[in-house]
Amino acid sequence: HTVDDGHNVGLTPGEVVYGHFDIQSKNEVIVNYYGSKKRDRSHLELWSQPTTETAPVQYDALVNISGLNFLIAHKIATKDSFSTIVGYGFDTFSQESKWYFCNWDQNYSHRNLTTFSDTAVPPAQALLSVSVSNNQSHIVRLFYDAQYPMSNKLRIDVLDPMRDSVTGNKPTSSQRFTIKWPARLESEYLLWLSADVNGDGIPDLVAYTSDKSNIEVSVIVFPGEKPTGGAASSLRLGEPVVSPITVPSEIGYLVTAEFMKPMYTARSSYAYPSSRNHKLSAGEDAMVTRDSSTNAAIMALFDNYGVVSARLVAPVAPGSLRYELKGQNPAIGGQRAVFVGERPADWMGLDKKRQIMGIVSL
Repeated sequence: HTVDDGHNVGLTPGEVVYGHFDIQSKNEVIVNYYGSKKRDRSHLELWSQPTTETAPVQYDALVNISGLNFLIAHKIATKDSFSTIVGYGFDTFSQESKWYFCNWDQNYSHRNLTTFSDTAVPPAQALLSVSVSNNQSHIVRLFYDAQYPMSNKLRIDVLDPMRDSVTGNKPTSSQRFTIKWPARLESEYLLWLSADVNGDGIPDLVAYTSDKSNIEVSVIVFPGEKPTGGAASSLRLGEPVVSPITVPSEIGYLVTAEFMKPMYTARSSYAYPSSRNHKLSAGEDAMVTRDSSTNAAIMALFDNYGVVSARLVAPVAPGSLRYELKGQNPAIGGQRAVFVGERPADWMGLDKKRQIMGIVSL
């Protein structure tokens, strides 16, 4: 279905979030963000999910907001039956960040919108929703890049926004890590995700990076630490485990090349081959059963001389924080990369590598 309401002339489409954002209704909706190149005009649109027989219906009038860098779905309490839309953006002129927390009730006819400013931070590079326990979730905000005041550091803030409160933008914890892997620029981080990589019941933070030359690919895992001092729902991260992604020496010495331009990176799953031994660490083996799998794998599509190609990386074995290459396909059905639509490098006001659109990882 095509819908043209005339409200988006001169605006560029941005993030799209699917979910259930009404306190009472069970209907799931589509939230679309549109913004101008100058970031002086932007809004959210709320639509019902279309079917093969019905066109989408707009639930709410336009939600006018300042320019956003991130739009995510987040549960203030993980036991909630609904999520809250969280928008976050940095204004380069006022040097001020703005937060938007929005949900609805009465079948999306009544909007609950909380807005507040944050003047104490530089622009952020990533924003994630992380569930820690059955009744607690956090927003994780990351800072890095050459323009960050400490360009050799990566800062991770954990925030616990309170419902209907403007004090939730104060970090409950903030950690800094020295960057010892070949990725300091915002554009070199292709994916951030939260997953229980080693199966200890505590979420870990995972980054997939590709340096400016597209040659050095790495996976960095920040392991979640067990809480101490009775803080059962806190989130603390340990020193990162860095995995350079390489190929066996008998095959070659590079997993990628400068002309293999990243196109799309997404979380995926991987089923381990049965009855195979994997090295977790020196002197320790893990026997993998037929049903062993992980949902912390990463699928990366890239342009290989004009043809769409893919690679898959995943933990070496269940319980491991180290990643390795599990497979690479140099040409997916001969699909030409030139026919795939792209998000520009400045999409959502960020400095990223170009990314294709229209792919959903299932």
